[in-house]
Amino acid sequence: TGRKLVRGDFINFDHLLVMDEANLRNTLALAVTDEERAKVRLITDFDPREDRPAIVSDPYYGDIRDFHAVYQQLVHCL
Repeated sequence: TGRKLVRGDFINFDHLLVMDEANLRNTLALAVTDEERAKVRLITDFDPREDRPAIVSDPYYGDIRDFHAVYQQLVHCL
């Protein structure tokens, strides 16, 4: 399940991975210190493929194929 990011997440987690630039901007805006900002990364930064997509697109308004595509993309980020 997803939930809204809270300030305590910067203390409780070593990494805060986001899916797109809007998430990145919003999460960085909550960070107070350079150490907190360093914890925030795009999840696609962990995709080793040279032709990796820059972001993970939101499949919410799509169909099951869109969700499957996002799943496959995220598998590459593990």
